Amino acid sequence: MFGDGDLWQNIVNRIPISVLYSAGFSTALCLSAVVINYDRQSIKLKLINKPAFKHLNAKLIPKGQGSLSEDLSFYLTADHNEFHYTIDILIDLEDHKKQTIVITPEMLEAGSHEIIKKYKDLLKKEYKVTSNKYRNEIQFKPEDINLEDPMGLVKHLSLIEAKLRLKPV
Repeated sequence: MFGDGDLWQNIVNRIPISVLYSAGFSTALCLSAVVINYDRQSIKLKLINKPAFKHLNAKLIPKGQGSLSEDLSFYLTADHNEFHYTIDILIDLEDHKKQTIVITPEMLEAGSHEIIKKYKDLLKKEYKVTSNKYRNEIQFKPEDINLEDPMGLVKHLSLIEAKLRLKPV
């Protein structure tokens, strides 16, 4: 490139092929991301179409819109008795057969850090609970809930509500 002394002409001649390579690579990358996201969302929809979710009359809410760093996804919001829940289904990136149903009682999101920690300790005795400073998430494997039974998820929500009605010490 430098031997001819005509550096700018060589750079200008290489630009079209470089743009073509980068455009092709970017298109392939975007298409693969869309296909992977579609695959995960179709797995979520298969679970959500089970009778246990339909019986809840939950609303499907999209998330990740307008974001470059989050996949376009959705979660459910449901009301049962006087409690409001957010329900999400997590799918392992490595193994799509590893799925987790995450139930977040909204009441716990509004509490102080100390109250959330006390409820976490109360719920942790019977459920797998993860939490951060602002929320407690109760995790289930789909096999733990009979999703073919219309009352399968409602039974678990009723048990969670019974625990939440107890005042933590």
